[in-house]
Amino acid sequence: MSRLPIFLVFSVGCVDFAVVDTSPAPRTNTDRDLTIETTLDPPTNDASAPDFDCDALPDVPLSQTPVDGALADLGLVIDTSGWLYGGDGRHLFKTDGSGLTVVEADNVGALQQLALLPGGDLLLASDDDGGLVRMPPAGEAIRIATGDFYGLAAGPDGLVFGSDRATGSLVRIDPEGEGFEAVVTLGAGSEPRAVALDLVGPRLLWSEVDRAAIYQLWLDDELQPLGDVEILATGVGLDGASRIDAIVVDACGNAYASEYETASIYRISADGVVTHWLEGADYAFEALTFGAGDGWDALSLYASQPDNGHSVVRLEAGVPEQLP
Repeated sequence: MSRLPIFLVFSVGCVDFAVVDTSPAPRTNTDRDLTIETTLDPPTNDASAPDFDCDALPDVPLSQTPVDGALADLGLVIDTSGWLYGGDGRHLFKTDGSGLTVVEADNVGALQQLALLPGGDLLLASDDDGGLVRMPPAGEAIRIATGDFYGLAAGPDGLVFGSDRATGSLVRIDPEGEGFEAVVTLGAGSEPRAVALDLVGPRLLWSEVDRAAIYQLWLDDELQPLGDVEILATGVGLDGASRIDAIVVDACGNAYASEYETASIYRISADGVVTHWLEGADYAFEALTFGAGDGWDALSLYASQPDNGHSVVRLEAGVPEQLP
């Protein structure tokens, strides 16, 4: 059954912003007030390629440094212009490499993970109603789907892999509002959480709540599934009480996974060898992203600590992110 888009309008001072709902089965949300910051010039991008050696990566972070001004919860991305985006459970903020922090959107509520789309738009998974919202750098925010989403991983083709906890499935999402389709349904008792895309495989990586493992599904050149679900690695946290909140992949094909219950970050090689890369922190690390753009170190991971005032810490890894 076709339907017309639903427009939800919110007033901020003397300016109105519209959220265009293109999802197949919308959930109304009448108290959302999205304020898009349009007055700041973006930082310039430093495109210089860093040097690294895949055979000599450190087994622990080379340094740990708090990031001035930055705030993040379960979602954290840095765009190619050098803005770091994260939330505090109510607002969405962006911070540049000098520590300047501004509100990007008011009253978005609690957020799960964020994804940066190839054109520069953000995709936000809402913790309030489980839906997905697409947010351009300036303009209207668009609700594109409803469900119970947590993990997001954007592909170079513009489509996004995600975890839908409502159906226990890994899904492929069209950010243009054409809906989503299941890539693999995990079955009863499985709750998928963090999601990452390894383009070298290519393969889809993910975690499941209460399981100390990283799972994988091989993909073809068009990022369509091949074969069956496999276990890449075990021992990532404590089995039966593990909560892997984020997975990212470096340029050498290693995955980094933040595990909440042990306040640890694990590194998993492409063939499944697990290194306890950072263990026993005072506060758990949750969201993860690599540095990009001016003011951010491309050879470092940036990790959120929501239990420590939504702060962000730079962890020197000696390797950059995997790029398409």
